[in-house]
Amino acid sequence: SRTERRVLDAYRDYDAGGLTRRELEAAVATIVTTANRRGAGIGDVALANILTRRRREAVEPLGIDRDEDRDQRRLQGSVATILAYEVEQHRTRLARMADAEPKDAVQAAFGQAMQRRGASGWRRDPEPDACDFCMKLYAGGATYPADAVMYRHPGCVCTQQPIFDD
Repeated sequence: SRTERRVLDAYRDYDAGGLTRRELEAAVATIVTTANRRGAGIGDVALANILTRRRREAVEPLGIDRDEDRDQRRLQGSVATILAYEVEQHRTRLARMADAEPKDAVQAAFGQAMQRRGASGWRRDPEPDACDFCMKLYAGGATYPADAVMYRHPGCVCTQQPIFDD
């Protein structure tokens, strides 16, 4: 992803002596916070699109926001933790964070939008090649309450299908 590439570019600059550790922590946190903001917008728009198709009339996104200051602080701490690991693990862990964070932001915004729009619950929609664990969570269309957070493992692309009682 673009976020992953930008984070690894910043790490390369750090590794080459172009950035201090604090500068790297701030740069990576800013890159990922920006991607999280975009991800939240995508999650919000995705639910508006589902409702537009279902209702056959335009449904505008709600404008789901993230607490970017909180994200920035949390992510700087995450980068500091990653850098405490052995050097051989830095790139892999930074890349994993850069990949997972925006996906989690999409899912969180989708869930918030479902709740704010009055969904009664949701069903897991497993990807075509879903793992055994995701298929157990799907369990033939099991329903979850609207405020239940959908579990996602690294690499998971399963989605939520909202349930509205209208």
